[in-house]
Amino acid sequence: MNRTLLYLSLLILAFSSCKNTKKSGQTLLPHVIGGMNDVVVIMSKNNWEGFAGDTIRKTLLQQVPAIPQDERLFDLVWMPHEALDQGIKKQRNIIVTKIGPDYKPNVQIRRSLWAQSQIVVQVMAPTPEAFAEVLAENADKIISQIQQ
Repeated sequence: MNRTLLYLSLLILAFSSCKNTKKSGQTLLPHVIGGMNDVVVIMSKNNWEGFAGDTIRKTLLQQVPAIPQDERLFDLVWMPHEALDQGIKKQRNIIVTKIGPDYKPNVQIRRSLWAQSQIVVQVMAPTPEAFAEVLAENADKIISQIQQ
């Protein structure tokens, strides 16, 4: 009798300690991969090799101030939009760019969108020139969010 009561108590305790994520509206996210200063830039090849890519490299490949050796703020990896799959979505820091006539200049920063402790920055603009402008206006905010 005591054994049955013990097993029943353990069973009740085990089930009551589990969270029901569907009820609370939470979902379980995978852990991030990649280093703290690694940034994956999702951008079309034409834009990466052109003015917009030059702008993002100039912004994010700045030298770290106050250290004696050359050290960049971030390590950038370029990927085309087609490569944005489940593996890439687990990266720690992702910048997704959308440049085209359908987009208004805008920057959105989201935390833990596809993985825990992740930063996803979406930069949208109608032209590469507008992209450079919106990136320059938000550069400090983007850099500080990635460095947190």
